[in-house]
Order: sequence, then C-alpha cells, then structure tokens
Amino acid sequence: MAKKIDKIYQSIRFPYFYTSVFFDGKEIRIGFESVTKMGSRYLYGKYGTSDPKIQEQLEKSPSFNVEYRLIQTTETETGEPEEKNIPPVSGQISPAKTDDPKTSIPEVIRIQDARDYLIKNLKKTFKDVISREKILQLAKDNKIEFPNLK
Repeated sequence: MAKKIDKIYQSIRFPYFYTSVFFDGKEIRIGFESVTKMGSRYLYGKYGTSDPKIQEQLEKSPSFNVEYRLIQTTETETGEPEEKNIPPVSGQISPAKTDDPKTSIPEVIRIQDARDYLIKNLKKTFKDVISREKILQLAKDNKIEFPNLK
C-alpha cells in the first residue's frame, strides 16, 4: 500500500512569510500564513503540503531551519480511494449529467492542497492562487471540485 506523507512547516519569526521553490525552471511561491483559531491568533505562519517534491525542495532550501522549520509529519495509507469510506449523505441528490462534467478531487482536504493541485495541474503561479477566493474561483472556472475541502 502506498503512503501519503503530510508535512506542516512553521515560520520561525513572522506571522506571514513567503519563500520560493523551483521546478523545471519555474518558480513556485510558498506562503506561510498565520491563521485564527477559536479567537486566538497563531504567532507564526504555517504551511502544509502532501506533495513530496515541494517537501523535498523546502527541506533542501538554505532557509530551512533558519526562516522556517518542520513541525509536524503525518503518514497515512492511501491503498483505497477515500470516497469508498465516505458514507452517503441523506437527502443528497446526484447532479444530472451534463455535456461538461466536473472533475472531483476527494483527496484534497485543505486549501493548501487545493493550491498545490491547481499550481501543478493547471500550470498556474502562486499569484493566481494567492487567496481562498481565487483558489475556489479558479477551480470552478476549470470545472474542478474539491468535495472534502474544509
């Protein structure tokens, strides 16, 4: 069974921090953002990804353990598709078939994963997916849905 590794990185000094990684001569900006949780504010920015290429580039960067560090690693089995484990929702109606069906990506559960997916598969830049609103609009425009996005 294949394993998926999720890693969360945290900026060391700043609530908002940006760095870049490079793939095939293209720059991808990574944003560490401070988030609010139940009224308290995290002091340092965080970024999470399950993309092994981005993880490798972040950990090879001269900024690793200087400007940001790895704070959490979670390993999960990916042997079976997640949608088999999701119980049907009562009263849910399946959409009627149309000429232009949507692509459903159930493994995307966080906004960072959606950002990574759009950058990788639509060849977009970080500027194109800088906010949650832009990410959701870009997915909608390209007929992509993230049903498990929180």
